[in-house]
Amino acid sequence: MTHLNRVKRSTWMRFFPWLRAYQCSNCGKVQLLSPRAVNEALAAHASRAARYPGARSSERKAPVLDDAPKRSPDMN
Repeated sequence: MTHLNRVKRSTWMRFFPWLRAYQCSNCGKVQLLSPRAVNEALAAHASRAARYPGARSSERKAPVLDDAPKRSPDMN
């Protein structure tokens, strides 16, 4: 989400006033997205970056909570 930039909407895009046009700076694809969804994704990204300050983006994964009890391989 950090590589999305706002762009001017085409005329047909105005039929969806609740969506905004964003262009990917990596691939150039234009997407209609909800500003709320983009803001939530950016906040989640910033949270992960703050939690793992030295890690590369591919290594920043949210911790998985595994509440299931561990079973030995011989139990069916």
